[in-house]
Amino acid sequence: MPNIKLNSPMLDYIPLPYEFLEKNLKEIDGNFLKVYILLLKFAFDGIDTSTSNISNFLGIIETDVIRAIEYLQENQVLAINKDGSISFSYSRRNNLELTKQSVLKDIERLLSRPLSTKEITTFLSFIDEFKFTPEVVNLLVEYCVSKQKTDIRYIERVAISWHDNDVKTIDDAQKFLKSFEEKWAKYRDILNFMGIKDMEISKPQEELLEKWIYKYQLSDDVIKEACRICVKRINEINFSYIDAVLNDWHKNKIDSIDKVKKYDRKQKTTPKQTQNYFNSYGGQRKYDIKELERDLLGRGDDVEK
Repeated sequence: MPNIKLNSPMLDYIPLPYEFLEKNLKEIDGNFLKVYILLLKFAFDGIDTSTSNISNFLGIIETDVIRAIEYLQENQVLAINKDGSISFSYSRRNNLELTKQSVLKDIERLLSRPLSTKEITTFLSFIDEFKFTPEVVNLLVEYCVSKQKTDIRYIERVAISWHDNDVKTIDDAQKFLKSFEEKWAKYRDILNFMGIKDMEISKPQEELLEKWIYKYQLSDDVIKEACRICVKRINEINFSYIDAVLNDWHKNKIDSIDKVKKYDRKQKTTPKQTQNYFNSYGGQRKYDIKELERDLLGRGDDVEK
């Protein structure tokens, strides 16, 4: 028989399938069992072999090695491929375990380090609990690595976000990532204008960005104008202040720079006693942020800065 090429299942241990143990262990010839176990060992060692090598290693005649391979093939323990290589057949349960082990090896390669027990449990939960496919788990880790975020807590937060958005397959994940990146491209443009890095904002601040852009459907120019007004009045970027400005504009259907200017001129002609804190954009008044929060937002000291 020509040289035998073995396809490795890529595990750190040698599994014996339950089906093999249940169906074949009692009846299999001792030499056949030795051949099977040795083939598994060579496969996991990444070593190609031949029937003569197996014969010499085990101290049995080569015809018994060939008969063993034929027996294992007939009993669907081995499969001989068209190219002459041998693959190992596993039960569905073992196939799942092989898949999990392969995923963990891929993750270790992506992270360039071994996984801790806690990390292994967490990654396997993505498959068992979230029903992610192995491809989705790999893409998840690749995405986090691309962001230079390899802490398991960060990766888990991303996984939870994907799960909450019903990501199951690689197509789902790619569509979600595209939408997510488009959204954050808008966020980053505004945050860069504010002089803030996206990694520095809190969840409530992120929710305000989402409200301004997607709920109010305000353009970047309008949001940036509100930022200018905020800095002009209180000499700093404050999300609560900007939110109050944009809430006022949204309420009055101010959704363009031209409308902002007209609204500004109108407010400047309004008698002082009827003006609120958002009138007289160019005025000299010093605004107390706590007072603004209480009077306009009704949220007192609990407002997110």
